[in-house]
Formats: sequence, structure tokens, C-alpha cells
Amino acid sequence: MFRPAREGSPTVEVVLVMRRIIARRLFLLVLGAAAGVPCLIASAAAQSAPPTWSAPSTIDRIALNGVAVTAGQTHAGIDATLQLGGQITGHVQDAGGHPLQNICAVANDASLPDPFSQPPAGSTATDANGDYAITVPAGNYKVTFFDRCGGSGNYLQQWYQDKPDFASADPVAVTAGQTHAGIDATMAPVTPPSPVSIAAPAISGTAREGQLLTESHGLWSNSPVGYGYQWQRCDSGGGSCSAIGGATGQTYTLVAADVGHTIRVLETANNAGGSSAPASSGATPVVVAAPPPAPAGSVSSASGSSTTPGGTASASNAGTSVNAVGEGALTLSQYGSNPAGQPTFSTAGRFFDVRVASGSSFSSLTITDCNLNGGKSLQWWNGSAWAAVSPQSYTPGPPACVTATLGTGSSPTIAQLTGTVFAVALAARPKPAIAKLGNAKVTGATVMVPVSCTGRSRASCTATLTLTVTETVKGGKIIAITAANKKPSKPHKKVMVLGKTSVRLSVGQRKTVKITLNAAGKRLLAARHTLKVKLALTQPGSTATSSRVTFKLPANKHKNKPQNH
Repeated sequence: MFRPAREGSPTVEVVLVMRRIIARRLFLLVLGAAAGVPCLIASAAAQSAPPTWSAPSTIDRIALNGVAVTAGQTHAGIDATLQLGGQITGHVQDAGGHPLQNICAVANDASLPDPFSQPPAGSTATDANGDYAITVPAGNYKVTFFDRCGGSGNYLQQWYQDKPDFASADPVAVTAGQTHAGIDATMAPVTPPSPVSIAAPAISGTAREGQLLTESHGLWSNSPVGYGYQWQRCDSGGGSCSAIGGATGQTYTLVAADVGHTIRVLETANNAGGSSAPASSGATPVVVAAPPPAPAGSVSSASGSSTTPGGTASASNAGTSVNAVGEGALTLSQYGSNPAGQPTFSTAGRFFDVRVASGSSFSSLTITDCNLNGGKSLQWWNGSAWAAVSPQSYTPGPPACVTATLGTGSSPTIAQLTGTVFAVALAARPKPAIAKLGNAKVTGATVMVPVSCTGRSRASCTATLTLTVTETVKGGKIIAITAANKKPSKPHKKVMVLGKTSVRLSVGQRKTVKITLNAAGKRLLAARHTLKVKLALTQPGSTATSSRVTFKLPANKHKNKPQNH
């Protein structure tokens, strides 16, 4: 029972208690309303039919006759007679046997020509376990199931026994007071249209041999659940494409066969409705070869690559750099010694080589070498000899550098850079200034010798002038004295220095140098009266020059003197 309203409350409660014994079942009907608003609350024991409303012939709330309620008044005679009904129960699941919640289960009068001609006899929604129960009056009913009670909307409507429509549906006979179980359904999913491409897939990665390319999904309609891929190899313009065997994943690693080609990928999308037509990505830039490996014997290396015609492949290593314009790859390596072997080559800087990868298409390649160590030019090994690089230019810096830009008409050409060795040539040493002897003039024990200095400007000559004789000794006695030009090779001959002096001259300067016999020379002259000696001029870095001079004792000084030999 409802608790009575307090005095003065705007709500009146009318309580009608009906007791009726039908097959040992108790039914309770309660009518309650706010003033002026009719409301019916009906409660019945299990397996009872829905209540019969105030219009006895219908269970349609829409057709309910209203009861006008006046505040403070009792409206009696609002009676109802409940009819004993039966239940239809069952279980709803998907094709995988999983229970489906919020699937509508609706019982329609089987005698109707059209299930929509009047409201259903009963309806409910499945619970979390996929179970349902509908209470209806005794009669024949056709039960339908559809995903419209708060479900996902992904399942097709069907009638009991998997029939497609009301007309072909099997009726369910309901007996009052009985439960008719097993009215089950397995729902078939709604089949969506197959996906349709909205935006093309894309490729990321570097177009170089050995690099990994990755596909990014395009944009598709109709909610795809899976994707397929086929990578293709195309010509350099992105056309004439053909499938690459085995390349059916979302990633692809570029191989040597791809060099000089472009790459694209075809993507398909699928869902329960089927697979789409393939959508093609754009083509990659032309694939370039991987940089050549560093050669054996190199002490360091650096590589660079470019994947566009206007790009630059660059490498820099130990003061040397290479920049090539176009598509391709290259490696620059340094050596600690001459990798070309014989003939030997004296270099100011290190030896280095440049290797351009096969398939590269460089329009120009510039070598800049600032590892000169005093050198001023580059040479390259052509396979049989060292040759000058051409064209090349030298800038004194700092830093001092040699730059060579190579192409199809250079020496070497770009096509010859398959490991070509370069070296910095030593700068040519300037010739030293040379001191020269003039005609000597002897007076007594003194000789006057003109000496001049020739060579490059701002140089100088440092020379030593020496007077010598060669003695031949036998039995401990000197048996001969000569002014031999050659160094004696026999042990009984020895060279005796009779005079020596040094002179320093600037280029273009000429000077007469005085040399006087020393004491040993004067004794020999006094003893022999005539003495032929060797006059030699020596200077660093230059071959010695010599001449002979003869000293004579004046007649008045050696008259009546004994002769010693």
C-alpha cells in the first residue's frame, strides 16, 4: 500500500486492492495519480499477462482512456481485470557464440496481415547474458529480433528460425501460465560496402640502395579492418611499373636491382564487405646506389649521396672534401702511404681516393684539398703513371687549398673515379744561387780569384775556396806532388791543404777573393820554386768546381838555393 498523503498535500492517493485467486496466483493493482494526471501502476506475479487497461479491449497505452481526478475527491470504480498470460524466452548470440546485449526481441500477433498494423503484443531487450523474456496473452506469435534497442546496429533483423520476414516466420503458440523457452536467435552481421580509396598511401624513407622504405596507409571509407601491399619497380619517370616478387609487406628494403629506378606501392583495404581496388602511392625519387665501401688499406673514409638531380652528394675527411652535383653516391678515403705502389711518388699531403658508385649521374664533381703541407698541385694515378689533375687551381689562403672541378672533359673524368688515387705534389724547389770562378791571377805566394754569384733574386751564394796538392809517398819519402783533380784512392797518396778562405755574395755581386799559401805551401814553393796546385770552389747543395793555378818563386829569391825534390 502507499502511505496516505498528509493533509493539504496536492497529491491524492487512490489505493485499490484487488485480490483474485487464479491458479493460486495473487495480483495487485495500484492506481495512483497527481491531481488531474491519470497514472496506472500494475504489478502481477510471474507468468501473468500485461494488465488490461481502462479500455478493456486494448493493451495500448496510447489508447488508454484518461481518468479525470479532482483534488479532495475519490474516484471509485476504476477497475481492472488481469488476464493470465504466458512467457516466451530465449537466448540471442552472434555467429561466434558470444551473447549479444540490447537486441530487441518483439512478439507480434501471428494473425495480423501486417506486423506494423498495430503495436506488438510484447517486447523487451536482451540482458548482458543475451537472454530475454516476453510476457504475452495466450495466442500465436511471430517473434523478430533486431539491433535497435541501444545496440551497435551491426546486425541484420531476422525472425524466429532464421526466417527473413513476417510472412515466412514460424509462429510460436503461447499457452497461458506456460513458459515457451528456446526461442533463440543467432544474429548475422550487417555486411558493409567494401572500402573505397579517398586519399592515396604514402612512402617514407631514403631512395638509396640498402635503405628501408615504409608505407603509410591511405584514407579509406567504410571502415577497413585490414590492408594488403604490393611494391612495384618503375622506370626513372615513374612509369612502366611491375611487381617486385615477395615484396608484399608494409616495408621494403631497396636492393641493387632498384638502382636507377623509382619505387611505388599499391595498397588494398578490406572489411567484411570485401577488398577494395588497389590505390597507388606516388613514385619515389630515382634510387641511387649505396656509397662504395672504404677500400682496404685506408685509414679513414667518409661517404655522401644525393637522390635528386639538383642535389649534392658531399663527403669531407681530414682536410679534403668532395661535392658532386646530381644523383648518386660517393666515398672519400685517406691513406697513410702510397696505395698505388710503384713508381714511388713524393707527396706533401696524404694520398686519398674518390670512388663514385655505379649508376650515379653527377654533372660535376669538385675536389677541394687543404691538406697540402706546402704542396700546390694535385696529381692522380692513371694506372701506369702519375699525371697532373686538370683543371685545378691553387689559392694561398689561409688555408692554402687546391680545387679541381671534374666533368666529362677533365683529367681524370668523373667516369674514371672508381677508386682513383690522388696525391699532393711537392712544390718544385727553386734552384740555388751558384758561385762561379773567374780567371785566377798569381803573384808570389798569393792568388787573386774573381768570384761571381748568379741565380734567383734575393738569394745569395756562400762558397769556400781551397788550395790543395796530392802527395805521393814511398818509403816514408814524398816522391811526387801533383795538383790532381780527383780524390786519391791509393793509401800512399794523400791530399794536403795549402790555403783556404770563404766568401758570401748576393746574386749579381762579383768579388775578387785573395788566397795566400799557408806555411806548408810556402815551404813547398820555396823548395820546388814552381808549385802547381788545385783551386776548388765548393758550396752547399751544388757540385764543386775547380781549376789549376801555378805558383812560381821569383828568380832573385831562388838563385843559388839548393833544389829539393
